[in-house]
Amino acid sequence: MLQDVRMILTKIVEESSEGIDAAELSQASEEVRNSYAARPPKSSVKLRLLNNVEYLTDSLLALQKLSPKKRKITRKLEEIPLKYKKFTLNSAPRHVTSLKMSYAVHMATGIAISGFLMDFFNLAEGRWMMFTVLSVIIPFYEQSHKKMRDRIFATIVGAILVGVTFSIFHTSAVRTGLLLFAGYLMSFVKVYRYSTILVTFSAIGSVALITGETQFLTVERLLMVLAGVCIALLVNKFVFPYKLTDANVHLKEMSNDVLAEMLSEARGAVSGKTTIGSHTMKNLLIISTMIEERARVNLQAAGEDVADELFAPRRLAGNTFYELQMWKEMHGMNADISNRAIVIIGQLETCWAKRESCKLVIQQLNLSLAEEPVLENKIIFSILLEIAYKFDEITTEDEQTELTLD
Repeated sequence: MLQDVRMILTKIVEESSEGIDAAELSQASEEVRNSYAARPPKSSVKLRLLNNVEYLTDSLLALQKLSPKKRKITRKLEEIPLKYKKFTLNSAPRHVTSLKMSYAVHMATGIAISGFLMDFFNLAEGRWMMFTVLSVIIPFYEQSHKKMRDRIFATIVGAILVGVTFSIFHTSAVRTGLLLFAGYLMSFVKVYRYSTILVTFSAIGSVALITGETQFLTVERLLMVLAGVCIALLVNKFVFPYKLTDANVHLKEMSNDVLAEMLSEARGAVSGKTTIGSHTMKNLLIISTMIEERARVNLQAAGEDVADELFAPRRLAGNTFYELQMWKEMHGMNADISNRAIVIIGQLETCWAKRESCKLVIQQLNLSLAEEPVLENKIIFSILLEIAYKFDEITTEDEQTELTLD
């Protein structure tokens, strides 16, 4: 078998993208699979290998059938399913809305406090305090500290810069030219720490150009920025704080929801209730990938090592669900295997809902795999077995994580 698989993969690797005959490769992989029909492999690994090679060649064939202009970009306008449309406040789970709610409360509280102080004390340049609050309040508590430090640093440097330049150049024409030049540089400086220096220079300089009170405005700017940073710090720390650890917990809950939905979608596909060509499983696969990337970014921001194995079980489970649906659409299933697969997926749903081990399902699938004489049916059982293994692995990892946290 390894020689047959190596032969097909070698053809794919050695040929250029334009020279690959996808139809020939697809036919070759089908012939390899049929050659084992009389004596199907007993190993689930070999069965998965046969299915994966055929899945690869069929995907290449589907890609090659596209016109050259559409191979890189494909577009299809469809109505967005209701479940993927915007949640209402009452229908969305907490782990979906918590970040948005926390950020909204932070912004509202910070603006309300700074606005009250500005009006109550009749601060002429109180807007600088409010702008600082708007700038340094960000969704994650840990990341806001760096932005606050950058804001204070940039304000001090910008204030010194405007004080020095305005003490050297006294004419309005030169000062106006300096302000215009600073505004021009803003379009090229993208780093917040350095762009805020130019913002500070322009803010103090434009007011000083009218009033002529450079030193007083410099001190006032510093005080307003410090007041805004203090307000933002207190709001971020004590008003619905949202940390990276909270985000990762909620992302895991979202990933669990996606896997549960994949189980339901797989059951519908096997039973024939899902329309052929439905994009629901693809959408769920894309969502799971986005969740993984967001979790990876959060862990990197927290300074933790991000091993690829950390996300592998969930990623492989999602990919295997998609393979199951593609097998059903391309090869079909007889009624008996379809009913047995529905029962197995139902058992996996029960185990996943209760966060229980899938070892009994795995034992049942290994037994069915050993007793099944038909190659195509054995491949279906091997796919279901792979899904069961991944769910059992995810459940075990989650239990270990909870024990570590406790």
